[in-house]
Amino acid sequence: MEKTSSPARASGATTANADQGSSKGRARKQLWVALAVILVFVVALVGKAVISLTGTKQSPIPVLTADDFNRAKQTWESNAINSYDMDLIFLGGSNKEVIHLEVRKGVVTAVTKNGKAPAQQKTREEWTVPNQFTMIGDDLAKHARGGFSTQEGVEIVLRGEFDPELGYPKRYILDVVKGRSPLRSNWTVTKFQAVP
Repeated sequence: MEKTSSPARASGATTANADQGSSKGRARKQLWVALAVILVFVVALVGKAVISLTGTKQSPIPVLTADDFNRAKQTWESNAINSYDMDLIFLGGSNKEVIHLEVRKGVVTAVTKNGKAPAQQKTREEWTVPNQFTMIGDDLAKHARGGFSTQEGVEIVLRGEFDPELGYPKRYILDVVKGRSPLRSNWTVTKFQAVP
């Protein structure tokens, strides 16, 4: 006597196979989605590493021209701001200084570097806006003459950004883009407030 499966049993097996097939399909789809996410992540990391190694990432600060500098200095002078509070961060070589400066009627009344008052008068005056313009102007003149006294093969680019309304230097970088040099200099004004 031959055994035959009943219609109910055959239908149950078909449903189980269908469920197993759709479960495998879902698992396959989830695997492809996970692989796509991993691939996007890896491509992003590789791209970031390539930019870092090749140095092709553009600085968001524009290359400084004498025209930009003169226009900003003229804006600053025409605003005639002689009382202001300013915070800035200076990076030079391995040094980092957080500077707070208060100027009243053109005279420094308070200054701190990394939370402490500097002892020397020269240090008290060096970060006023007029002195920042002097430093940048000196660098522009040296750069125009090719006179930074650097080793052969060192390439320096000056970058600067000025406040469009008041004219003060917002960011300045003496950027060594090729070779090695201890001349790196970089400052960012994090807060500026004119005082009536």
